[in-house]
Amino acid sequence: MKKNYLTILIIIITILTINTSAETITRDVEIKIILENPEPNQNHTKIFKVENLDHETGTTDLLHFFINATIEWNTTRTINKYTETGLGTINLEPGKYELCVELTPLNFEDTNLSNNKDCKNITTTELKPINETTEENNEETPIINETKNMCDCKLEIITEKNIYENGETISFIIKDCSNTTKYEEEIEYWVENIFGEITKNKLETTTKTPKSYTPRIQESEKTFLIKTKINNCTQIHKKIITIRNQEEQEPKNTNIEITTQKEAKPGDIIILELKGYKAKTLKTLINIQLELQGKKQSETLKVYVQKQNTDFHLRIPFQIPTKLPEGLKEYEITAEGLDTQNTTMIIINKEEKEPETKINNLYTRKQKFEEDINIIISWEGPENTKLRITTQKETKLIELTTKTETIPIRIKKHNETIIAELITNEETKDIQILQLNLENNEEEQEQPKIGIKEESEEQKIIMNNQELITILEQQEQQKAEIKEESEEQKTITAKTTMTQNQIKENQKQIIFIIITTISLLILFKQEIKKSIQKITKTKS
Repeated sequence: MKKNYLTILIIIITILTINTSAETITRDVEIKIILENPEPNQNHTKIFKVENLDHETGTTDLLHFFINATIEWNTTRTINKYTETGLGTINLEPGKYELCVELTPLNFEDTNLSNNKDCKNITTTELKPINETTEENNEETPIINETKNMCDCKLEIITEKNIYENGETISFIIKDCSNTTKYEEEIEYWVENIFGEITKNKLETTTKTPKSYTPRIQESEKTFLIKTKINNCTQIHKKIITIRNQEEQEPKNTNIEITTQKEAKPGDIIILELKGYKAKTLKTLINIQLELQGKKQSETLKVYVQKQNTDFHLRIPFQIPTKLPEGLKEYEITAEGLDTQNTTMIIINKEEKEPETKINNLYTRKQKFEEDINIIISWEGPENTKLRITTQKETKLIELTTKTETIPIRIKKHNETIIAELITNEETKDIQILQLNLENNEEEQEQPKIGIKEESEEQKIIMNNQELITILEQQEQQKAEIKEESEEQKTITAKTTMTQNQIKENQKQIIFIIITTISLLILFKQEIKKSIQKITKTKS
């Protein structure tokens, strides 16, 4: 399976890197069937040989071509000089087959189209077991298989000639191995074109009366295969006939039809079905690309159709780009070239990512303590985001309208802790803490005794701790007052409980860090004072 994915990737890269020069590459490329009487029910990889007959030693030709064969076969490859592998795998049951193959150039002009086709009869037979012999006369006991004998009969399709004019009725008879007026078993017959498409539906018959088929074509020449087989047998017999169109008629215009699957995702590899007719024009290039409202969304895929006045049918891999606008949108895949164009629609869904909600910055320009101050917040997130500000004096819930806002608040102390929460759909998305350190206007000039100071600082630590705990309790009380959620909201809330618990844990850790830091600063300050006092006493 990995090899198949690698092959597809190589094909895509090759197609996307086809030489875009205006100069047309001309080469003689030959295809032959090299499969020889393979064993049945076995995988065989050497089926065709494709060779660049114009290859020159020391040069590199990346010739891109398409192969269409009669046994459920469609593939696209690139060669330099020649290849016998990488063209697929075939596995046949016991029987006789007719294998026909045709090569279509994609990025070069083939100077010799006569060696672009090949047909061959393939026979797969099982090894016959050695028959057991009798002890008395050592003679083999024959095994009679009437079905096998019937299937061994070779049917012959007889026509008056091999080349017919357009609109002329082809009369043919199917000859079997007996001289009876009827077939011993029902036979089936039908007509196909070189691409394996049925042009006359399959019919069953037991009579040996002549059959007929009247083809009508728009091309100057077209090849058909009359096929027949005995019911319940696998061997197919055929007759190749050619139809020539020499009548003066209204020329058929060039047309392109492009189809593919209805939906895809970014990065998917899809198969484009490109069908159409190329009239008498020297142009060979078809450009294929993905568009959204007329704007190009992908690299241009280039495909070449060389023959004039002929039908074409190609299956081409195409990768949907990964970088596309978000959301469910209807795109156009356009095929333009040969003086015409056509479009097919495809729905591509690129899932939208939920925008991140976070506080980028939280600060105040105030330097001296006042009860009424302004804080500034810059944030990002969806439009329906709210801001909850909690201080020791109040809690405010504000609808945010711009990405940077100035919020008036009331505080109680110069070193107060302010908590800011961003809320979307009643869910806290981000929290930040602003620790104030404003100049205190109260008289603090007189330095109290060290012991008293220690007690005062310890009290401050305890008070700060109590303030933070009070703030958290206020938040919990506010959350408890929110009206009961619906069953669906409860499910959503349950999914976010873990996130809220993590936020609470983070809050507690931050509070612990703040308290620890203040305590260390107080102890450090006390040690400095003691050192100063000792130095002063020593000098005196």
